[in-house]
Formats: sequence, C-alpha cells, structure tokens
Amino acid sequence: MTPTDAPRMTEHAHPATDRLLALFESELALPARTVHVGMPITEVGDSLDWLELLMAVEETFGVQLDPAQTKSIRTVADLLRLLPPQAEERLDRDLQNAVQQALQGMVPRPF
Repeated sequence: MTPTDAPRMTEHAHPATDRLLALFESELALPARTVHVGMPITEVGDSLDWLELLMAVEETFGVQLDPAQTKSIRTVADLLRLLPPQAEERLDRDLQNAVQQALQGMVPRPF
C-alpha cells in the first residue's frame, strides 16, 4: 500500500486524526495526503524536525506532552494515542470561536 492509498482515518478514528495528519504535512512540508497513521516517525525528518513537530502539536492541541512518553513514539498512531480528550475539545472550541467571529463580521452594522 502506498502512502496515498493508506487511510487517513478509520471508522473509529480519533476525531483529531485529520488535524494531526495535516499538521505533520504542513510543519514538515510534506506533500498532501502522504502522511498516514501507520507511518513510522523515522520517515518524518531529523530530530530537529521531530522536536518542532512536537512543539506544534502541543500548541495546536493545547496539551503538554510528557517527554518520557514521546520517546516511545514509533508511528503517527502512537502520537495520536498520547493526545488526551481535551485536545479534541480545544479543536471544537477553536472552530466554534472562528465561526462566531466570521458570523459577527457578516452582521450588518447600523449606519
């Protein structure tokens, strides 16, 4: 199976899966749809790339990853399993805030 054939999400995938995969692609300048949950971390770049990616994950998902746990990550799925449920809640909250701001910009203002 090629990376582009690999499923990005499974039927029971964590709701943050697509966001995490997109983060891998944007932070590491990888071609779209090349990252999948089974991808080995060794294929994502060097140790500096990995550190920058982990910092982006923490910022994006509003979490702090335990350095001891990150040492055991071998695949994208391993990293996904480390994300707590609060990570999904933050994404939902950020999306709701963005929608509210967009809608406020659409409300006609009195002259």
